[in-house]
Amino acid sequence: MRTSETINELATAIAAAQGVLKNPPKLKTNPHFKSQYVDLSDGLTAIRECFGKHGLCFIQGTSVTEGNMIVLHTRISHKSGQWIESDYPVGGLGRPQEMGSAMTYARRYALFSMVGVAGEDDDDGNAAQAAETPAAKSKKAEPKQMEPGMKPDDSQKFLEISRDAMKMCGTIAELTAWATENKDAIGKLIPAHRENLLADYKAYRASLTSDNG
Repeated sequence: MRTSETINELATAIAAAQGVLKNPPKLKTNPHFKSQYVDLSDGLTAIRECFGKHGLCFIQGTSVTEGNMIVLHTRISHKSGQWIESDYPVGGLGRPQEMGSAMTYARRYALFSMVGVAGEDDDDGNAAQAAETPAAKSKKAEPKQMEPGMKPDDSQKFLEISRDAMKMCGTIAELTAWATENKDAIGKLIPAHRENLLADYKAYRASLTSDNG
């Protein structure tokens, strides 16, 4: 995560906005995890209305790495010119429908995490438990070594972005959803970076389990 040289006015404005921001109703259902989540348009409406009253705005744009990986950049700015921003890995280039779906998820997840909106149900790790099926564990015992799909520099950059994105996950369910959405992109990391990210994933998931008691 990056910030302007100073963020005192920005932090004050965000604190005031979060004090009155109402969490939008979860009107959509995730068919994979059977959980409720906030639709992007509902979240944008609530955030824009609240931010506008406190001199805040948000901007989301994308860039494409040399390895054809799409990265979403989310910036929250204050009328003073101060800002804070983060990156979120969307995935590789593909069919427009697939990219559109991945972008919608990324925009919602990245913005909600920065603003402090609870976009999905907290199921206390049940989704993660469901993902650990015997078949999945068997696959882990014999990992398939994939050929790298990125150049080393792009792989390193994507590794760093992914580490930051994981830290934005507040629950095991969110962490598992993030890993599921980005599994194809993660598979294109060079083997050493994939192993590092997997180790970080396990350690962070363990910390979330510990926090939940």
